[in-house]
Amino acid sequence: MPDDALDPRVEKELEHRRTMWGALLERGGPREVPPRVLRNLGIYGGAQGVWIDKNRTRTLTDDGTGVAVGLLHTGVAYADDLSKDGVLYHYPDTNRVKGRDLSEINATKAAGRYGVPVFVITHSRPDPNKRDVYLGWIEGWDDTLQLFLVTFDTTEPLQAVMESGEQPEPDEDPFVLVARKRSAKREVQSRLGQQHFKFRVFKRYGLRCAVCDISTVEVLDAAHLRPRREYGSDDPRNGLVLCAVHHRALDAGLFAIEPGSLKIHCRESGPNTSALRIEHPTLQHLSAKPHRDALEWLWNRYRSSPNDKYDLYYQSLRAQHFSRFGRKSGEVTLNRRVVETHVDASAWPALRVLRPRKSQNCTANWTLFVYLSYTSFLGS
Repeated sequence: MPDDALDPRVEKELEHRRTMWGALLERGGPREVPPRVLRNLGIYGGAQGVWIDKNRTRTLTDDGTGVAVGLLHTGVAYADDLSKDGVLYHYPDTNRVKGRDLSEINATKAAGRYGVPVFVITHSRPDPNKRDVYLGWIEGWDDTLQLFLVTFDTTEPLQAVMESGEQPEPDEDPFVLVARKRSAKREVQSRLGQQHFKFRVFKRYGLRCAVCDISTVEVLDAAHLRPRREYGSDDPRNGLVLCAVHHRALDAGLFAIEPGSLKIHCRESGPNTSALRIEHPTLQHLSAKPHRDALEWLWNRYRSSPNDKYDLYYQSLRAQHFSRFGRKSGEVTLNRRVVETHVDASAWPALRVLRPRKSQNCTANWTLFVYLSYTSFLGS
């Protein structure tokens, strides 16, 4: 096969797919598109997961397999693998004619190697009888994970394709823990780069929870050690594969990892490793380890965090106060008389006020809000 960048056949196919995308937009796409429009444009040809237009693309590959054009993502089994920025597309694994799955996998790899886009098709939520279409690029794959990384964009990505067996960031590469401050106010439904980060974390550590050995891919997460809300980077060494339960426990501060020994520690006042179903006392069993800088940040946050639910609640109130009045208003001083009037006084010392200052902008309404929230918390 000639050099892909100079091969006129590849350039012609790339231009053809750009034309297909433009025609889709002219017909009211890319959202809520009737399936017949996709068939007429040659974007998708049927119910199969991977659509290959062999009449057009078989000459692009030496074995005649062709190049994938459309990928159907139903979301039935792997709903979380689709986000606004991309999808983790699982290798086909069916009981069809021998070799069919392999040919579709190779055709999808060819799209990545040749740098031509694919069309990712999903069922439209407003109308399941219609389809949403994303212009995607195969940025990587892994035969062990049996996953493709497909990112959504109207322009070709600049980075090289990450093929199976390649580590995304070797340990000797420079590590950046803190990412640039993001301009988006909130990323609720989808976080930019979510699937890219997930793929690289899975590729680094494998499809198994680091602390309990669960390997069911549907419940595995790529957890940030320094979270994105704290401007943590998407370097996979700032991540770890955890099941959904242990991801939530880590974010809640119920356990942390000591940077030097990699030993797992739990709160004295909280559930222990047995209660949390943590099966590994350390992370020494992992062939690849998180970066020490990320572990140290997590460890320092864990050691400086409150150790009981009353402390945690005060921190929550403090954050809400800052959100409501702004950081320049100073820390809120809770009204002890109001709380003691309605709450058992013996419970008050547990609500520790850190570095109390003279109250500023702390109105009667705020004090009432504190009281109501506090009593609700005690009853939770």
